[in-house]
Amino acid sequence: VGNGAKRSACQGEIPEFRTAQAVLQASETVEKDRVIGTDPPSGTEVSKGSVVKVLMSSGPALKVPNVVGQTQAAATATLQAAGFNVTTTSVASEASSLGKVISQNPASGVPTTTGSTITLTIGAGGITTTSSTTTTTTTVP
Repeated sequence: VGNGAKRSACQGEIPEFRTAQAVLQASETVEKDRVIGTDPPSGTEVSKGSVVKVLMSSGPALKVPNVVGQTQAAATATLQAAGFNVTTTSVASEASSLGKVISQNPASGVPTTTGSTITLTIGAGGITTTSSTTTTTTTVP
């Protein structure tokens, strides 16, 4: 299977090796669903029955958008529209963070591929803060 071949040409068995495994990899130069190369590289001698990985382009790497501070619904919609899967976890937070994204993993700006999972940590409330003021009055005779 040569570089640039379509994904459909890589499915199934490669007669000499019996096992081929497609592996997605981001590429700025190779069109999505086209072959980038193989592992081991072309021309390498391998034993019969060896697994040959066919490196397939998933297209250009995507950068994770920053959704910290957004509501869970807005952040999820933004990430899904960009092609990411979303999971959430909740943690106790101040009331002002209730229902909002406190953190995300991976962080914004990290390059990744379409279909990657972004985990959002959502504020669940429950933490209260109290403040007290102590006034001391001194009377001078």
